[in-house]
Amino acid sequence: MKRKLTAFAAASIFLAAASASTAFAIQKTKSEPLFAEKIAGEKPSERFGFTRAQWESTLVELPAFIRNAIHADEELFFKEMEEILDTHPSFFVHIDAQTPVEPIDCRPADLVDLSSYSVEINKPMRLRKAAAEAFAALSQAAADDGIRIFAVSGYRTYDYQKRLYDRLKTDVGKAGLPVSAAPGHSQHQTGLAVDFNSLRQNFGETKEGRWLQNHAADFGWSLSYPEEFETLTGYDYEPWHFRYLTAAACRLQKRFFADIQFYLTRYLHDWYGFYKEFRINE
Repeated sequence: MKRKLTAFAAASIFLAAASASTAFAIQKTKSEPLFAEKIAGEKPSERFGFTRAQWESTLVELPAFIRNAIHADEELFFKEMEEILDTHPSFFVHIDAQTPVEPIDCRPADLVDLSSYSVEINKPMRLRKAAAEAFAALSQAAADDGIRIFAVSGYRTYDYQKRLYDRLKTDVGKAGLPVSAAPGHSQHQTGLAVDFNSLRQNFGETKEGRWLQNHAADFGWSLSYPEEFETLTGYDYEPWHFRYLTAAACRLQKRFFADIQFYLTRYLHDWYGFYKEFRINE
């Protein structure tokens, strides 16, 4: 897993800056408490072997409101982080307009045909096995509530995305942002993303769209491009586009990452390996 800094390199830089004192403190802001009483060498959790200084080095690029949420309940954060380490990191890879999937023309090895599952699709379609199973569970729960949920797009190859992008690259949405990801930059290439029901921006106002907003996370599905976060995600609001992360990751996203997928996957993309490396019960 690619990281901006290795766990040890990042921690070394951080420790060098703190070497004049044994007390660890982060920069104080009006909205963020001072943690000067936290000792750099202490271990903040029994679940992991890293020191507080090493761990805090992973948080420095997060927005202050996310750091505050994490510091407010550190033990729950560590518990939920440990839970998602049982899932392969490919489920959390971060992809956006600047960050491509690696390798850029990759193809998941565990794709399955959705015709083998009790789901509604409007054309032949594939997803990774875990995502297919989660879609089936979501679909059944929606049906039990009298809601019809179906897929209009699933896995896309690099070549398919290139053809789509070449056709739509001059089109822009309401926010003046691209309506199609460049090849290699689409979540659909991971085999974990689905476009549900309707590619209309008012889909979020329909009973089906509202049901997904309220229940999709229970089955591990996260809205990728939320409204009012277009500048962050680089894409227009897409109430139909969800990505499978696992239910555990969706809980982590909601409790500590402002329920914004971009923040969660960016953090896990950089630091999943750090937590895996220092997990005590590995």
